[in-house]
Amino acid sequence: MIGNLLQPELVELIQKRDFAQLRAILCDFTAADLAEIFFDLKPDDEAVLLRILPNDVAAEVFEYLPVDDQEKMLHALGTEKVAQILNDIAPDDRTALLEELPSAATQKLLALLQPEERKIATDLLGYPKGSIGRRMTPHYVAIQQNWTVAEVLAHLREEKDKIDSMSQLYVVDSKGHLVDYVRLRNLVIAPLQMSVLELLENQQISLRATDDQETAVATFKKYDSTILPVVDSKDVLVGVVTVDDVLDVAEREATEDIQKLGGVEALDAPYLKIDLMGMVRKRAPWLVILFLSEMLTSTAMTFFQDEISKAIVLVLFLPLIMSSGGNSGSQATSLIIRAMALGEVTLGHWWNVMRREIFSGFLLGLILGVIGFFRIIAWHFAFHNMYGPHWLLVAFTILFSLIGVVLWGTLSGSMLPFLLKRVGLDPAASSAPFVATLVDVTGIVIYFHVAVWTLGGNLLAKPPPGIVPLDYKQTPDFVAALAPLPDAWEVEKVYLNTNTDVLHIQVKESDSFLKGLTCDKCGGPLEIVGHMDQQTWSFPDTMGHHTVIDCSLPQLRCKKCSAVPEKFPVKIPWEDKGKLISPHAQLDRPPKSSPWEFPYLVPAASAG
Repeated sequence: MIGNLLQPELVELIQKRDFAQLRAILCDFTAADLAEIFFDLKPDDEAVLLRILPNDVAAEVFEYLPVDDQEKMLHALGTEKVAQILNDIAPDDRTALLEELPSAATQKLLALLQPEERKIATDLLGYPKGSIGRRMTPHYVAIQQNWTVAEVLAHLREEKDKIDSMSQLYVVDSKGHLVDYVRLRNLVIAPLQMSVLELLENQQISLRATDDQETAVATFKKYDSTILPVVDSKDVLVGVVTVDDVLDVAEREATEDIQKLGGVEALDAPYLKIDLMGMVRKRAPWLVILFLSEMLTSTAMTFFQDEISKAIVLVLFLPLIMSSGGNSGSQATSLIIRAMALGEVTLGHWWNVMRREIFSGFLLGLILGVIGFFRIIAWHFAFHNMYGPHWLLVAFTILFSLIGVVLWGTLSGSMLPFLLKRVGLDPAASSAPFVATLVDVTGIVIYFHVAVWTLGGNLLAKPPPGIVPLDYKQTPDFVAALAPLPDAWEVEKVYLNTNTDVLHIQVKESDSFLKGLTCDKCGGPLEIVGHMDQQTWSFPDTMGHHTVIDCSLPQLRCKKCSAVPEKFPVKIPWEDKGKLISPHAQLDRPPKSSPWEFPYLVPAASAG
């Protein structure tokens, strides 16, 4: 924010080489604010500003910069300035920079350090990457357990350069082993001849130099401390870790977990600092994995092609079912991963979590299922039989499917982090997109199995032997083209009885059926209140088969006076045999070329 405001003025002054004015402006800001200003500038401009700052301020600003900015600054600065900065910055910040550089560059920079600083840097780099040893600083105050308060105060005057770490003084024995610590405030009010042993806090809290840095985060949180000692395998005090360094670790680890949850490899630089191809490389692997995983969705659907061909209405709710399961799974995995990161949940809690998620998944699925159930009912009455004659069973199918899919999504999303942690993997790797993809595939299986259970007796019932449903969209389209109907009617279903070679065409009223219809008594609008028994009209030797038109005519009533029309007010075009369908029109059923292709009819090549 500050950088955006000052950037034009600073760039202009740099171009004018007005270093006195630049120094006057920059000296009014703290090191943290200066680092924010530098973040919005080019590396060459950053180098100019860093050169004009006092040495101690320049080193402090350099510590606040991201590692990738520090690397660019090293290339832009001269050797003398680089040496000055590297010798002045804190050892832990210097280690964080050196461990990210190539080996040759690290050796070159180590050669610029003073002997004492070079030894410190070499020792810290000797610890494993990601360990506490690389985050600690050797600048601490240690006192002997056999000293008096007077001896300690004299020693502190000699160690005045380490004043930042004097809030706690670490007590060691003659061999350097950590014994305990004393608080500075207790020391300054104690009698001068009092022994250090009388002021010990009796809290032997320490970190191992070889432990993972995340251990330090948990320990700082547990003991609410601002500084902790670091010991080696022999309990010898080798350094201290301060809370500001631990906050950096916590922020980085939290950022990595969030990015992994989003299905992205952990970024090693700020978002705006990563080039386009670098960003693509970070995001492409997970997208490819998820894309290949989603292919299983189409594979799962092939097993239910017969159900889809019989009840296309089921496909309308497929996105609803899949997204609900994926969303519930993403919620569960995000909650569990965060709870694991905070130490609230461990592997031993898996049964408690499973039991809890089973009940919560059921209730969440029930809530969504009830909403979906009443939505179907509302749309059925609002849009005139939108989901067909079996709309109520379709509503129950959605209700039960949502309960099952959401329950499964919640359960799998909560258990997958436990499984990954059990085999030694990062739980954050079970990212929300991966869980959503997993639940998508299994959700399809649950959905169609529920549909077979609820609709198996009617909509998904197997046709009698010899009956071939021809419900694929191509068949009604071709039938409508060869037997053109007025706008009030439409072809609903077509099937072929191969035993009798009879082609059945089911016709129903269209959405525009009532358009312009009025009562012959009061002139009020008409409404549909039901349907008559199905009637049949026969057309022998038509379309290459004995063709039959089936239709249940709608029952009408006046909305105003409730009178029933004396005569059916709409013309039934197929009553005039020979006029609706051309006797030369023929339809053939081509052989299936793939398991995904539903039976359908096409105009025969000999059709006139």
